[in-house]
Amino acid sequence: MRVGVISTGSIPFIIRNGEKYSGIAIEIWEKIAKKLNIDSEYVELQNDKDLAIQKIKAHDIDILIGPYNITEKRYKDVNFTIPFYMTNFCFASVKKNDFLQNYINISKYLLHISFFFLLVLFINNIYKNLTKNANLFNVIVNSIPTFNKFDKNMWFLYFVVFICIIIIYINSFNPSFSFTSTKFLLKNKSVLYSDSNKVQTIIDKYKMKGKLISIKNSADHLKQSNNDPLLNKYIQDVDNIDGILGECSKISYILNHNNEKYKDIKIIRENLSRELYSFVLPKDSKLMDKINYTIRQHQQEKINQIVVTKYLGPGFQNNSTF
Repeated sequence: MRVGVISTGSIPFIIRNGEKYSGIAIEIWEKIAKKLNIDSEYVELQNDKDLAIQKIKAHDIDILIGPYNITEKRYKDVNFTIPFYMTNFCFASVKKNDFLQNYINISKYLLHISFFFLLVLFINNIYKNLTKNANLFNVIVNSIPTFNKFDKNMWFLYFVVFICIIIIYINSFNPSFSFTSTKFLLKNKSVLYSDSNKVQTIIDKYKMKGKLISIKNSADHLKQSNNDPLLNKYIQDVDNIDGILGECSKISYILNHNNEKYKDIKIIRENLSRELYSFVLPKDSKLMDKINYTIRQHQQEKINQIVVTKYLGPGFQNNSTF
């Protein structure tokens, strides 16, 4: 089989060393090919996934190996195997979570709720005390809510009003009351990212300030892990940028293989969004069912987990379990 691969910017899924290939997608494929007695020949393609999809459609190659996610547009032209890996997108930074700011934010929410609660009681008291001949000053003073009288019925009413205000407030302003909330951490943060529609969606969702960095990826796996353009740009301007957004497996692989240059950068938040990676076959491929059956076998036998652990450590082994 002619196996199409794009090694440019594809670590840890495709790693090219001269004419030899390795990586998560490569090793999983080679184990499938061995079990199905398939001879493979790798064909290096241009760094253009859409063009690679068209080569599959035209039968210039027999299968695409690498980090290919299923989209409606692609599915019109080609078929996808069941997923072999689930990736996620993450936020990496040298800066730690600001728990003090989280406490301050939560206290603001509680203060707002308390204020609305007292305001409702105050307005209700004004309505009850206001008459045609009433002195406005006395009405206002006498309408200030007090809680010094123990009345079970009144306290039950206060409780109901307070709960109603909480519900209205949450539905109106959508606050988060978690001390480790991702929204607390990411809202208004300045982040760098490379061209990716998925990352732009994350930025919009969490209301971050994203800056697109145009980068030129390399096919050299050493340059990819030792000289990542996005991480380089971040460490050059770390005082003004809060972090980077990207595919978690790639970032983790780089950080684990370059402890000196990027040693202060840590993955702060994972699972901001997810994608499933599959192999790509022509619509009329007769191998689809056999490959899918073998992928399921390998997942049950934890073969894929062993491969993933080899490149990314035990923290990612469940990304290959479905």
